[in-house]
Amino acid sequence: MTLFPWWKWGTMSAAVVAVSLATLAAEPRANREEAPAPVEQDASKNKYLGNSNCKQCHNDPDQFKQAPQVQYFVKYDEYDTWITKDKHSLAYSNLLGERGKKMATLLGISDPTELKAGCIGCHGAGQAEATNRIGTELFNPRVGVSCENCHGPSSNWSQEHALPEFRKRTTEDREKLGMIDLRSPAIQSAQCLSCHLGKSDEGKVVTHEMYAAGHPPLPSVEVATFSDFIPRHWWLVGEKPSDKVRQASGFVEGTKERTRLSLVGAAVALKTSMQLLADETKADGSTTVPGLSWPDYARFDCWSCHHDLKRESWRQVRGYQRAPGRPPVSEWPLAIVKLGIARLEMDDPSARSLTGELLGHQKAILDEATARPYGRKAALGTAAGQFAAWSDVLIQRLSAARYDEKVALKLLRKLVDSVIDEELDYDAARQIAWTIKILVEDTGTQLDANRKAIDAVLQSMETGLNLKLPAGRDYKIEDELGKGLQTINDYEPALFQKDLKTLAGLLPAA
Repeated sequence: MTLFPWWKWGTMSAAVVAVSLATLAAEPRANREEAPAPVEQDASKNKYLGNSNCKQCHNDPDQFKQAPQVQYFVKYDEYDTWITKDKHSLAYSNLLGERGKKMATLLGISDPTELKAGCIGCHGAGQAEATNRIGTELFNPRVGVSCENCHGPSSNWSQEHALPEFRKRTTEDREKLGMIDLRSPAIQSAQCLSCHLGKSDEGKVVTHEMYAAGHPPLPSVEVATFSDFIPRHWWLVGEKPSDKVRQASGFVEGTKERTRLSLVGAAVALKTSMQLLADETKADGSTTVPGLSWPDYARFDCWSCHHDLKRESWRQVRGYQRAPGRPPVSEWPLAIVKLGIARLEMDDPSARSLTGELLGHQKAILDEATARPYGRKAALGTAAGQFAAWSDVLIQRLSAARYDEKVALKLLRKLVDSVIDEELDYDAARQIAWTIKILVEDTGTQLDANRKAIDAVLQSMETGLNLKLPAGRDYKIEDELGKGLQTINDYEPALFQKDLKTLAGLLPAA
């Protein structure tokens, strides 16, 4: 059966499309032909069609009621969620708002929507989208961060992905067609962090100069939490309401996908931050990435400089890893990366050696970053590149590991015990608290005996660390930025340690 051409779907009745897909979905898997290998594609031929193409199916769940087998793959209300609830759809308009215009003036930018300004890569359409699109009337950067910014250019898979046979495609097959397989926790994390941390080869770099002009700080990122607050317009595989669909996806019942995403995402964050640092140290002034030069203070721990000056602060009491006044590179992903190693040790005791390797890379970065103010450029870049490559191997191993309720409880106990006596900075504490919340939710009934008391501790963490992320299109950063900055200045590690100790006493043995 041949699916009706995608470009004529608008003239075809929803019922006919639904029935056609239902027939294919209902056909026994064993009787279907294997999906043919995709034709080798030149990446430049993968074109962006625009979100109006996606809207034809992903904006009306009712049209697929006649084809429940197909309906169970996705929700079919994704476009509606994006346009009515997701702030990503406002990303472009933010450049033209009052704050965007003021920032542009301060930065000497005549038009923040031009590629050379360095804003549009994260706020609408980067170089790839601007070049590889079929007509300006289709893929329009003015719609903000939309479907293909995350899922990839769809010209070579838009039609086929509607068919159940597409589920047989490997990740490599899909990538050749231009699709970004966001079911992979590593790929999803990398895609999110390319903007929320930065990716220089895509022109996505937030600089200290941008911060000074008014760009909100990029906080520590726990990908599973951020995904929930977007809000999620997709089901986790384990949430899909069809046993057959879950099985066809290779899902192992009981898998805790958010726990896996949290651990994998932390490793990806480490790799992303190290790669960005390595790229920056290699910049020679000829780069096309606006602001990418050495050194850029945005690559260092912001709060080493931007904190209230008060006598006998916790920073003074804690002491400094190196000479005071020389800010280190931000280290907030490291605590969860250590937890990821602990996960691997559960299956393979020899993975314990990874802790020593992690500490070795961490020391090399700290040594080179503080050897003189803002570090020794070449040596720091080399150390960062090696750390990124090491992280890549860890990402692969964590992606393949098993995650269930028992594992979540063991990880929860391990995380709390490992940081309970540490005087953590704000971003690290926030990262840990988000992960704790994910792990608590993924332990199922194992915590029921003390659930009320545990929830009270989580609420205390949420208040003290401002964990509740702003969701919805009506939220404006200007309304909350002052409160957020005040929370950072008021943060005291001792209060977080108190919550951790209370939580430790409420957890059963792992």
